[in-house]
Amino acid sequence: MEPRAQFPSFLCLAMLFAPALPAQPQQTDCTQLSALPEDELHRAICFAQRNNWPAAEQSVVRYRALHPLTEEAAILHAQILLELHLPGDASEVLSRVLALSPRSIAILTFYSQLSEKLGQPEQAEPLLVRCTHYAPNDASVWVRLGDLHLRSNGSTAGSEFARAIALEPGNALAHSGLASALALRSDFDGAQREFQAAADLNRHAARRNPEIDFRFAEFCRSNGNYSQGLTHYSSAIEEDSSFLDAYSGRALSYIKLGMWDPAEKDLEVCLRDESRRISSLNLLLKIYEQRGQTEKAKRCAAEIENLSASDLAAKHEGNYIADLLRKATLLQRQKKYAEAAEQYTQLLREHPGVDSAWYGLGLASLGMGSLDLAEGDFRHYLQTNASSPSGLLALGKVLLKKRQWREARAELVSARDLDPLLLEARMGIAASFIEQSNFKDAIAELQQADLLPGVHTETHLMLAEALYKDQQPVQALHEIDLALLEDPANPTARKMRAALQSPN
Repeated sequence: MEPRAQFPSFLCLAMLFAPALPAQPQQTDCTQLSALPEDELHRAICFAQRNNWPAAEQSVVRYRALHPLTEEAAILHAQILLELHLPGDASEVLSRVLALSPRSIAILTFYSQLSEKLGQPEQAEPLLVRCTHYAPNDASVWVRLGDLHLRSNGSTAGSEFARAIALEPGNALAHSGLASALALRSDFDGAQREFQAAADLNRHAARRNPEIDFRFAEFCRSNGNYSQGLTHYSSAIEEDSSFLDAYSGRALSYIKLGMWDPAEKDLEVCLRDESRRISSLNLLLKIYEQRGQTEKAKRCAAEIENLSASDLAAKHEGNYIADLLRKATLLQRQKKYAEAAEQYTQLLREHPGVDSAWYGLGLASLGMGSLDLAEGDFRHYLQTNASSPSGLLALGKVLLKKRQWREARAELVSARDLDPLLLEARMGIAASFIEQSNFKDAIAELQQADLLPGVHTETHLMLAEALYKDQQPVQALHEIDLALLEDPANPTARKMRAALQSPN
């Protein structure tokens, strides 16, 4: 048996850490909710629940401008960026807020889920291990770590669930996870006992968890106990009518019992999901053949053949694109910018719709010192990814290098507004002001940057420069001393202090 460990959707996970909202009917018009700045997070959640990601982004950005350190807003922002096909930006938003709140269970948990989603499980485990260090008496963090091990290590999982049960004996999900681990180790008696305990606890819960019934059903089916499996599949579906894995499992059980009609109905539900269409059609073909429905079987077989060919071609194309991106990224890390640019150019020539290649090409062009090419690459990327803080930041940096101060500042302000924790954008804005001898605005921007938690050695040094040029030498010396407190050996700070104290 291969258990399907709990892996909540990103929106569901984001909602775990979002503020409680009054119940709203499904048809509520989100624009009718309070438009006060303090209520923008509620509006963002409302839009997100309706998959209106652009509107959700606008609201969450407005909220984060006032509350940059709010964890639930950062989590929701990352979710929105993921839905807008900006996974890199989603990861960076989380990394920045995590740097400020390194012990946040909410951020660590969501970041681990995102890492798995992005195919980086090696980054997910350390994040969840940190959760167990920071909250060792929280059963839920041990369950999450156990679920990760179930998905990755299989039979080696189990101790985390036992720890969760010791902390919280009534945790149905922990019993279910332990049962899945025992089943993978072929301890079927132990698995049956734990699954039954989980089912009993789940039955008396205020709200039943469909995942627990599903896991038990999968265990039953893998051991040939199809009738009992049907009961638990049906319970999972009753609790969550969109649980397609439960429909698929129930259909397989019906087929094993020769119950063709209900199996067909479940598979018709699964056909709504394109990713399940081929597997569902293959099962429907068996049903039609068993019933002697020749014409239906022929049509089904023809569709399977067509879809299989298209699916195979799509997989080949996806693998080819991923391979080129991996090669280009590796060359970029090795600072082989010309070779990386060749890879990105080839990819864009053959697959012009791969937007991320334009961003990579821009970085390669910048690495080669081709500022005009880099600017064009980043602008092309931003045409379809206008919500990307990293894209706006990169373009702003190029324009700074080209000494186009006003144009650079406009891009950097947009990046800062999208993510108020983007310190590089704030420093770039300040640099553009300094270059135009607008020291007052540079000072104001750097003082805002200094309010963010963390070490700001470079911020202090840039602020010292602006203060000195604004005829405020005493305040400038104070900022240099702050930089030296953070980094006593900093050579730039030492030189600036010496120059400032020189009688000449």
